[in-house]
Amino acid sequence: MEYLVCLRHIDFSQTPAHVGCLTGLRSLPLFEVGQDKGHKIEELGCLKELGGRLRIVNLEHVRDGEEAKGANLSGKSKINSLVLVWNPSSGSRINEKDVLEGLQPHPNIRSLEIENYKGDEFPPWLLELNNLVVLKLNEHFPHLETLELKELNSLSYIVSGCRTMAAALCPALKRVSLKHMNNLVEWKVPEAADGGMEVAFPCLEDLEFNKCPKLKSIPSMRHFSSKLVRLTIRDCDALSHISGGVEVLFPLLEELCVERCRELKSIPSMTHLSSKLFRLTIRGCDALSDISGEFQASMTSFKHLTIECCSNLASIPSLQNCTALKVLSIYKCSKVVPIILELHSLRSVSIRSCEEACVRIRWPLSCANLEDLKIEHCRELIFDDEADDDLHGGELLPSSCLQSLVIMRCEYLKSVPDGLERRLHSLVRLDISGCPNLSYIPEDFFRGLNHLEVLHIGGFSEELEAFPGMNSIHHLRGSLKELKIIGWKKLKSLPDKLQHLISLTKLKIYGFNGEEFAEALPHWLANLSSLQELTISECQNLKYLPSSASMQRLSKLTLLDIRSCPHLGGNCLKGSGSEWSKISHIPSISIGLERNSSNIK
Repeated sequence: MEYLVCLRHIDFSQTPAHVGCLTGLRSLPLFEVGQDKGHKIEELGCLKELGGRLRIVNLEHVRDGEEAKGANLSGKSKINSLVLVWNPSSGSRINEKDVLEGLQPHPNIRSLEIENYKGDEFPPWLLELNNLVVLKLNEHFPHLETLELKELNSLSYIVSGCRTMAAALCPALKRVSLKHMNNLVEWKVPEAADGGMEVAFPCLEDLEFNKCPKLKSIPSMRHFSSKLVRLTIRDCDALSHISGGVEVLFPLLEELCVERCRELKSIPSMTHLSSKLFRLTIRGCDALSDISGEFQASMTSFKHLTIECCSNLASIPSLQNCTALKVLSIYKCSKVVPIILELHSLRSVSIRSCEEACVRIRWPLSCANLEDLKIEHCRELIFDDEADDDLHGGELLPSSCLQSLVIMRCEYLKSVPDGLERRLHSLVRLDISGCPNLSYIPEDFFRGLNHLEVLHIGGFSEELEAFPGMNSIHHLRGSLKELKIIGWKKLKSLPDKLQHLISLTKLKIYGFNGEEFAEALPHWLANLSSLQELTISECQNLKYLPSSASMQRLSKLTLLDIRSCPHLGGNCLKGSGSEWSKISHIPSISIGLERNSSNIK
């Protein structure tokens, strides 16, 4: 047979001896590795013209990696489909890892199937097969704990297991990660032989799909271990469903993260989430219109909930049973309508850019431990006073924990309720701004806010001719360090009560654009003896600073920033401006968008 050097194709039921002599072979469907001369894997080394599909079986007879390299698979560029098979009933197989490493195929390979491999890890070359389209991993990997496939950009399909299996595919596997698989369409685990659901990964704790933009389907959640602790799915734009409930399968699940899956329409029901759940993150799922189910009272470990950038999400489950929830963030969910906050456990709440949302806060007992509350760009904010200890009656338990309260751009907020300030004794930062229908702040609102250091306020109803709530701002004289005050067209001047804020180090005057607004800033500005930074922005009618004497009294002023004030900016230009002499001593001056720092004289 060794003389048939021109033979190109051969078909047989059993591999003949010395097949390596047939140097002209272009197809060899099967090669059976033996221990005798003429049957060893080195017979493949001389068959340089082999192409198509090659199946190599009985790899347990290959002694080590060096012997495996004798097959010269890496030099066979015409082979497009390779199957590597170990006998599952063979004895000692301590060198399987080295053998598989020596069987590295040519980078042109498009289909690779590995059966009965029992090594504890895969060789690095697996991640270098950039033309791989199909990867099949069959039978057992008893010692494999981590499987990470990354940047296999030509891989389209992964098939795990076979229909005849009755046992687990990867009994020791704890972590699976598929990353940057740009053309992966499907990962499939076939059904068991009896038609049931194969639990393919009984020890899996961490499952991740990351940047697989064409992935349309993943195995049913029922294929995975009940020991799963973390499930992460990110940047899988084509994925439309996550199938299979988690009610029994994932009793230990602590983290569920689904991010930037643009076509995802459904996720597992909240009713069936693990009682061990600690963190739930849903972000960037534009097709998700509903989060089904309800959070359960048994979820006593649930502390972090983040729902962001879900533009079609119309509602979220009630948070009433989330008695351990500490951090809540909802951002850019423009269609979400009702959001009710009534939890003792909450520490931080951020609800931003939810344009249709009506946020109801049952105050104060429902949020007794709240430290940080931010409501921004929402339709309406309601402080619910239906409880017996409402805001309008009796002595109420103060909310002594709140340190930061931000209420911005709430279109239909009309008033700050009376009595709210009695819950704000620990407040350090307060921002109430950009609420175009707000017309009422209690006159004694700032009384008792002895720890307030930062205040942003203004941008209220255009019908108001004076700033509401300013009669009590002098109570902040010893604490307030930073003030941003925002005007509107009907205002004629800054509130003169601001002159009492002698601890102020930063003052920002913004948006006083009315035609009747004073042309000059008031002389009492000189009373702000601690002022270090002064910013004046978008005050179209303003032309002059206080007198030279007043500006000289601001001895600590080191920064003057003037933006979008055409008259004042022009008057403050070095050399030519009429106001330049008043400010030439200030170390750092910015006019418009350019800052000229350090000793402008």
